[in-house]
Amino acid sequence: MARKLQREGYRLQARDVLENAVRGASGSTGSVPILATPGWLDSALLRRFQWTGILAEGKKAHTNKVPCHTDLERKFSDFLDGAKDVLRYLKNERFGFSVTYYEHNRPRQFYPDFIAAVREQDGKETMWLAETKGEMRTNVLLKNGAAQAWCEKMSTTKYGHWRYLFAQQLKLEKALKVASTIADLVSILSAQERSPHETEKIVR
Repeated sequence: MARKLQREGYRLQARDVLENAVRGASGSTGSVPILATPGWLDSALLRRFQWTGILAEGKKAHTNKVPCHTDLERKFSDFLDGAKDVLRYLKNERFGFSVTYYEHNRPRQFYPDFIAAVREQDGKETMWLAETKGEMRTNVLLKNGAAQAWCEKMSTTKYGHWRYLFAQQLKLEKALKVASTIADLVSILSAQERSPHETEKIVR
């Protein structure tokens, strides 16, 4: 019975991955809407709110203090403030920006932690969605796939170049000790992904 339930769980996960891939596929390079509320990433639309949790300084952020749910988010915010190639960033808290993904054939909303504007080596500006993650859950792959597809679609529009950064806590904390730019961070995290002895525990 347990094996049957396990097989059914794997089948549903595979279906969800396929569902997201099909919905994310597009042969068009025309304009697509930003799947978010509000539709424009304008922090002027953010209403003032009180925060009693962890705060980061937010030297390059859209607010004078950055609301954080975890110490990992605070560390990442501090990194963005000091990163040489980061122009500005916002913490996606009470802002409403989300990416749609599908789980068990139902639409869900994924709210990436940060959105950052980064100056590339060629001088062009790239917008990054960034997600910091402590506990890994089974829907993480679905969220990551949807965010990656969203960035690829947005990069074909007038809204500029978009990329997605996902960082699991242990790997991110190691990378933050030596990285000084987003480019450094991505390079280090990519190298960690290629390392065969690096593993992650999936919480089911």
